[in-house]
Amino acid sequence: MSLKLHGVSLSPFVRKVRMVLAIKKLDYEFVMAIPKRLPEHYEKLNPLGRIPALEHNDLVLADSAVICHYLEQVFPDKPLIPSDPFLKARCEWFEKFADYELAQHMTFGLFRNRIARILRDESPVQAEIDAVDIALPPLLDYLEQQLDGHCFLIGDTLTLADLALLSQCINFGYGGGSIDHERYPLLFEWQQRIQQQSFYQSLIDEDKPLLEMALSKANDAGYKA
Repeated sequence: MSLKLHGVSLSPFVRKVRMVLAIKKLDYEFVMAIPKRLPEHYEKLNPLGRIPALEHNDLVLADSAVICHYLEQVFPDKPLIPSDPFLKARCEWFEKFADYELAQHMTFGLFRNRIARILRDESPVQAEIDAVDIALPPLLDYLEQQLDGHCFLIGDTLTLADLALLSQCINFGYGGGSIDHERYPLLFEWQQRIQQQSFYQSLIDEDKPLLEMALSKANDAGYKA
């Protein structure tokens, strides 16, 4: 078995895949692939030029959701997607909710402007940052309701849905955002609960050098990060 994951650690989509690999205790090679600075051969892995991409022996897959669902099928030990049809669909719904709805604000609104653009020596777009404060609260209100009476998004078992949401929350935090523990007590407790999982800290530690670089550059440029 040979697994090779292409991406960069700060990407929430790459991180989601890495969480799955860590929980399933799968060995893999991590190959740096930075958006807008991708190697020439990368279009063979993903013609859209997005990360992550996965090589499994001679097979190639792109898109974090596709990759995670493939890993679940091929390596079923330590399952992260429910077998019950309804719960499986709920898991897929929350993953999509995180990857598309939350990512638009947590990652592309806040993180991209306060971290990613700084690392690329680009100026943040303040209007995109300001829009997060308006668009994000209703989405978090919804998640707070869904966690009522549950430890995780799908009952009391950690699933891929939680990993997708957690990865967006991590980038939100990197961008200076936080989950208000008074307005969203269940969501706040959920995040604290998952951060105690064994897979969490080692992945976070890998992000520190790039984050420190971004904060230093932002400070030098007079930006808030």
